[in-house]
This record gives sequence, structure tokens and C-alpha cells, in this order.
Amino acid sequence: MEEDATVTQEEPEVFTSSDRGGSVGGSEGESNIREIPSYPLENGEQIRDEHLETDAGQETCVAVWASPEDGSLGPAAYVALEETFDQTLKDLPDDPSLDAFRRQYEQLLSALKRSHESELSLLARCKTLTSQISENATKVTAALKLSDEDQSSIDILKKEVQHAWHLVQAGKDREELARETIYSLRKTIEDLNRQIEATETEHITQEAKLEEYLQEREKLLRECDQLAAHNVQMSTDNETMSRTLETLERRVAEAQDELIQTKDVLRIKKLEGDQEQRRREKIEKELKDMKALIEQKQTEIQATIEQQRQETEHLQAVVASLQAENEKENKRFMEITGRITDTENRLNEQIITNSKMQAANIAREAELRDQTEVINKMKADKERVTKMHDLLKRKMQQTEDDRKALDDQHAALKSEISGIEKEVEALKQQAEADKKNIGNLLRERDLLSKNLLRTDDATKKHEEALKRHEAHALQLQREAERYRKDIEIQQAKIRELESHRDKSGAELSRINQKYLAVLEEIKGGDNQVTDLQKTITELRNKLATQKSLYESVRSDRNLYSRNLIESLDEISEMKQKFKILYHQIEQLKEEVKQKDASLIKGHFEQHKIVKDNEKITSDLHSAQHKLSSLQQIVLSQKREIKKLEATIQDAETERSNQKKEYEVVLSERDMLGTQLLRRSEELSLLYEKIKIQQSTLQKGEAQYRARLTDIKLLRQKISAARRELVTARGKVACVDDLKREVYQLQRELLQERTKVKALSESLENPMNVHRWRRLEGSDPSKLEMLAKIQSLQKRLIAKTDQVIDRDLMIQEKEKLYVELKTKLAAYPGPQMVDQMQVFQRTLREKTAQLKAMTCELKTCHKQVILYKDEIAWLNKELAVRAHLGFALPVPRRKSCRRRQK
Repeated sequence: MEEDATVTQEEPEVFTSSDRGGSVGGSEGESNIREIPSYPLENGEQIRDEHLETDAGQETCVAVWASPEDGSLGPAAYVALEETFDQTLKDLPDDPSLDAFRRQYEQLLSALKRSHESELSLLARCKTLTSQISENATKVTAALKLSDEDQSSIDILKKEVQHAWHLVQAGKDREELARETIYSLRKTIEDLNRQIEATETEHITQEAKLEEYLQEREKLLRECDQLAAHNVQMSTDNETMSRTLETLERRVAEAQDELIQTKDVLRIKKLEGDQEQRRREKIEKELKDMKALIEQKQTEIQATIEQQRQETEHLQAVVASLQAENEKENKRFMEITGRITDTENRLNEQIITNSKMQAANIAREAELRDQTEVINKMKADKERVTKMHDLLKRKMQQTEDDRKALDDQHAALKSEISGIEKEVEALKQQAEADKKNIGNLLRERDLLSKNLLRTDDATKKHEEALKRHEAHALQLQREAERYRKDIEIQQAKIRELESHRDKSGAELSRINQKYLAVLEEIKGGDNQVTDLQKTITELRNKLATQKSLYESVRSDRNLYSRNLIESLDEISEMKQKFKILYHQIEQLKEEVKQKDASLIKGHFEQHKIVKDNEKITSDLHSAQHKLSSLQQIVLSQKREIKKLEATIQDAETERSNQKKEYEVVLSERDMLGTQLLRRSEELSLLYEKIKIQQSTLQKGEAQYRARLTDIKLLRQKISAARRELVTARGKVACVDDLKREVYQLQRELLQERTKVKALSESLENPMNVHRWRRLEGSDPSKLEMLAKIQSLQKRLIAKTDQVIDRDLMIQEKEKLYVELKTKLAAYPGPQMVDQMQVFQRTLREKTAQLKAMTCELKTCHKQVILYKDEIAWLNKELAVRAHLGFALPVPRRKSCRRRQK
């Protein structure tokens, strides 16, 4: 069988059944959410999501996917579908997170192309198969027409066989008539011998007649030679006819074999057509599933694209707000640094901005809570996935139960098939027995035909002998006319007999012509024997009921063969008697010469001849009585023939009924075969689905382990982030002190700057001319003042540097704070940790169960080893006991005693 062109190596596993109509959303009024199949991909991942309500773009996709009536895509629809695929791939943004979807989308497109190509190839193959099926159907119709013609030819041959049997019966009747005529002629010969003995005086006149008799004898001998040659020719013709019959029988057997082969080929082609139809239906179903899956994938991808867009928009908004806030804070910081010389009001404003920052932090904490809610939702999704996993396990159990039930059904069907096969073998044996019986019947028919030919030859010989005797009787009558006028009455009677003989001769010639025509028809009917043999194969089942009739026919045949043997014996006796008569005639010739003189005395014995004629008339009356009795016998035999024909008709009706029953049994067998094939295909499909589900379960377990490792890594990251958060919080607590220090430093800086300004102004615009006059120890020196100014300037520069460093540190801390918030929003919350703990607990329980199971297995292995040892020991003990004759007690093993304890 050819490999089915499926989309992937494994079939999709559907979690929940859903309507797969032309539209994606379903019917109006119903909810548009439905679950799609979990479809294993090449990289181990699975596509599964809920089918959400479609938008305008999805509706156009569904319009493209609307399949025609035959379930296959047209070229325009396929081109439009490829365009939609390309458009969707172009519409996808260049985001690395969508690479998996893009790969899956491309895999689905390639799978669709492969399935479309396989569908086209399968459609072409289906067309070729349909053409082959139509050709086979035409062949079958032709074979059925031939079988019908064969049936008609069989009926014609049956009629011809019945006609031949009637001819055989007529030949037998003719043989009986010939025997009676021979008997009457014997009587006439005896009478004539008496007359010859009485007419010894007529020897002189009889010499000429004897010469005529001799001539007639020579003629008869020539005719006998001709008949012998004709008999040899007829035997050769019979042999040729038997050879032609054998060749025709061989042709019939070959034609039957060809018909059986054509039937087998047709049955195989039908099975192949059914398999191709089922394959096509399967492919169409898979195509529909693929269409629905692709539609769902498109909706899923579009939903994910929308979610990504929303998330990107949200992130862009957050980034813009953060940037605005950063810009504001930078501006504020610049204003604070530029307006350090401002009053405490500005500082209060800075405090207000700090409070605003705290409010922003509070808002960010609210965002963190939202992120934790999203994590909770993800946990709920995970729980739903686990529930679906349990559902899958239950479905697996269900499928295993169904598989067991199907195995039981398969075993029952196997037992039924074995019973049917036994019945078929019995029918085959019966058919072979029927074939043998048919061969025997055909041989018997050939023997009967040969016997019929022999009896026809014998009847011809008898007819020739009759003709001779009739000629002899005519000559004697002519002699009687010469000598006596009173014999005219007898001659008239003889003429009547002659006319009767002529009629019978004409009838014989007509029957011979019919016989020749029948022979020609048999020659033509040999071609139709093939048809008879075809019908004989159908009549094999009916021959059991016709065995009784066959035995009766056999007994009749034996009777006929006995009668034929008796007739042959009688013919041989007649030949011997003919020879005796020939010798007697020769003696009579010698006696006729002596008795020519005694013919004169015949005038005196005329009265005796009259009396003899009266006797002959009485014999004729008796022969007529015999004829009437024979006619009655013929009528009774005709009645019997009618009865036999009625029984044959009953047998034919029974044959037709049994044929119908046989056809019903054949149809039931075909139905059972098709059901068995379907069941086997369903079992194979179930096994494939079970394998697919097992593979999906294994992949799910692998993914579950991968997720466990991911969860461990996430826990580690969460703990690290928590540590960083604690340190950051500790650093945030010192911000107030730093702000106070900055405030003090700024005040000192402003004071120093005001002093510097005042001093510089006083230097530029001296108010007192006598300023630089040396005072009495109160006014500091100029150098000291300059040194102090320099030191103050250095201190101011150092403080400004410190202020700048602190500002940079504050900015870095704020950035770290924002990053920590984003990380905390991305990481799972405490619910995920709880779920992880639950999973760890279940894992520990499972590992404990596995350990217990392994311990039990080890104990079972130990017990098995002990049992094996005990069995070996018991075998040794048995051997010892058998050797010792069960006399000595053998000590039991400690392990056995221990086990008994």
C-alpha cells in the first residue's frame, strides 16, 4: 500500500470535539470560542490556543479557505491561499519573539503544499482506478452475457440430449420389432423348409432359382463388405468426435479458469477501489482538519500580534512617560542645581517633587501588582493545561478499553472467518466430487453414444437381412403364383405387409436422416459443451439431491447394457444360424435337384399350403396383438419419461434456490470481509493515535521537566533580585540624610559665595581709601585673606564636585530602582512559588512511590529466584526418587521449610 500524504508524521490530537463547518466562528447565537487540536511540531513544541472571535481579516481568510463540494482546493483558491499566507508573513513585525510563530506558520504552509500535491496525485490515481473499474465492469457484464448465452445453449443441449434419449428408445423399439420380425421370418423359413421338403419333385425347376439365389448371395456378401467398411468409417468418426469432445472440454476448463481469474481480478480491483476511496476520504478529512487548524492558527497569530501590539503600545507609553519623567527630573535637578542660591521655598518645591516621585513609585507598585495578577492568570492557564493533561490520560484509558473491545471483536470475526473457510473447503470438496461425477456421466454418455451407434449398425444389418428375406419371400410368392392361383389372397396380404414394410423403411430412412442431423447438431453442440460445463459447475451443489435419480438411471443403463449384450448374443446366434441356413440352402439346392420331380406332387399338397396360410394369418394377428402391447409399453415409458422430466424440473428449481442461497452466502462473506478490513483499518488508526498520544505525553513530560528547570532558574533569579531589592531599599533609606547634607552644603556654599561676591565688589570698588592702612592688630593681612579665599574656593570646588557625584549616584540608584521594578514585574509571584512547592511535593511522592515499587520488584525478583531454586531442587528430588523407586526419604531444603513456615 502507498504511504498516505499527511501533513506531518503524527496526527493532531484534538482535546475537545468542535464543529468544522465552512465558517470559523460557528453558528449564530453560539459562543465563538472553541478549542483547537494540540498539534506536535518538529521542534517538540505544540500549538494550542483558544479560538477567539474572528475579525475582518480572519473572515477574508475563511472565504479563501471555503472548500468546494468535493473537499479539494481549486487552483484559484490555492493561489489566493498562498497570497494570504505571504501577506500574513509580511504583516508580522520583525520581533524575535514571533520567530517561533513565523516558523510554525511556514511549516504549516509547506505541509499544506505537500498535502495539496499529494491530493492532486491521489485524484489522478483515483481517476485511473475508476477507469480500470469501469473497464472491469464492462468485462464482467460481457462475462455475464456469455454465461446467459451459455445457459441458453445448455438448455438447447438438454433438449437435444432428451431428443437423443427418445431416439435411443425408438431404436430399442425398432430392435424389438426386428426381433419379432426375425422370429416370424424364422417361422416362415421353417414353413418354407417344410414346403421344400414337400416339393422335392420340383427340383428341376428350382435349379434356375438356385442360380439366382447364388447371385443374390454374392450381392449380399458385397453389401456386407460395404457395411463393414462403413462401420469402420463410423468408428473413426466416433474417435474423432471423442477427440473433439475432449478438446472442447479442455477449452471449457480453460474458459472457466479465465472466468474465475477475471472474477478474482475484479474482486481485487474492487477492494483496491474501496481502499483508495477510504484513503481519499481520510486525506480529505485530514485536509479539512488542516484547514481548520490553519484557520485557528491564523486567528491565534493575529490574536498574538494584537496582544504584542498592545503590549508594545503599552511599553512605548510607559517608556515615553518614564522618559518624560526623567526629562522632568533632569530639568528639575538642573533647576535645583542652578537655583541653589534660591530660597527655602524652592527647596520646598523640591520636596513636593520628591513627594510626586513617591506617588510615581506608588503607581509603579500598583503596576507591579498588575504584573502579579498576570502571573496568577498564567498559573491558572497552567492549571488548565494540567487538567487537559489529565483529560488526555482519561482519553488514553478509554482508547485502550476500546482497543481491547476491538481485539475481542477481531478474535470473534477470526473464528467466524475460520468457520466460513471450513465451509468453503467443504463446498470445494463437494465441487470436486461433483466434477468427478460429471466426468463419469460424460464417459457414460460417450459409451451410450457408442452403443447407440452399434445398435444402429445392428439394426441396419437386421434391416438388410429383412430385405433379403423379403426378397426371398417375394420370389417364393411368385413361384406360388405360377403354380397356384389360390395363393393370390396370400400375395395381397403379403403386399399389405410390403406396404407396411415400405412405410417402416421410409420411417427408418427419415429417422436415419434425423439421426444424421442430430449428429451434425452434436458436432455443432460440442462448441456449446463449454457452456454446459459452466452450468455443470453451478449444478455441483445440486448433484447430492440427484444421486438417487442417478442410481436409478444407472440401473436403467445396466439393464439397457444387459439388453444390448443379449441382443449382441442374439445377433451372433443369428449369424451362426445364417451360416447354418446357408449350408442348409446348399443342401436344399442338391435336394431341389432331386425333388424337382416331386413338385408335381405339390398340387396335391395345395390344401396343406392353404392351411399354412391360415396359420400365417393367425401369426399376423398375434404379431398385431404384440404390437399393441408394445405400444402400451411405449406409452407407459413416455409417462415415466414425463415423471422424470417433472423430477428434473423440481431438481432445477431446487438448484436455483440453492444457487440463490449460495449467492446470499457469498454476499455475506464479502460483507464480513469488508467489515473485517474496516475493523483492521480502524484498529491500525487507533494504534497510530495511541502512539501519537504517547509521543505527545512524552513530549509533555520533557517540556514539564524543562519547565521545572526554568522554574528553578527563576527562583534563583528571584532570590538574587530580592537581595538586590533589600540592598537598594537600604540605600534608599539613606537618601534623606544625603539630602540634608546637600542642603547644608548648599547653604554654606551660598554663604561663601555671597562673601566672595562682597569681597570682590569691595576690592573692585573700595569704599574706604584708608582701607589698606595697617590697623592696630585687628585687620588681617592681605596674604592671609588671599589664602583664606583660595582655601574657601578649593573647598567650594570640592563641595560642588561632591554634589555632582551625589547627583550622579542618585540618578544611578533611580535607574537601578526602575530596572528592579521591571524585573520584579517580569518575575513570577508567590503563587508560582506555591505551585512549585506543590509540584515538588508531588515529585517527591512519585519518587517515593517509585522507590517502593523498585523495592517490591527486588523482593519479587528474590522470590522468583527462590522459587526457581526450589523447583530445581524438587526436580532433583523427583529424579532421585524415580532412581531409587520412591524408597528412601530425601531431606528437604531449608529454603522450602522456611517458605512453609
